[in-house]
Amino acid sequence: MIIVDMIKNRGTNNLKLKTIIEDIVQIMNNMNCSIDHCFREANQVADGLAKFGAIHEGRHIFQNWQQIPNSSKGAYHLDKAQLPSMRIKYDKANFFVS
Repeated sequence: MIIVDMIKNRGTNNLKLKTIIEDIVQIMNNMNCSIDHCFREANQVADGLAKFGAIHEGRHIFQNWQQIPNSSKGAYHLDKAQLPSMRIKYDKANFFVS
């Protein structure tokens, strides 16, 4: 969300990111595109791939859906079919019924 805000505001005070953000803004000015933040709960495929990347070292390029990690395949199929997905969170204190 912070990076999206930097790009939308067309700049940053962070000197390390300033040239990168300016390059992104320049590229976006030449294209017909927009950028928006999507919370990870709404983008489970990206969330699953980010978790996979955090666990496994090195670069991974997935060229088709069969290569996607099993933890992201279900969310990928739901996204492709444009179906909503729900995350269910259980309250640990009330999980067991006495």
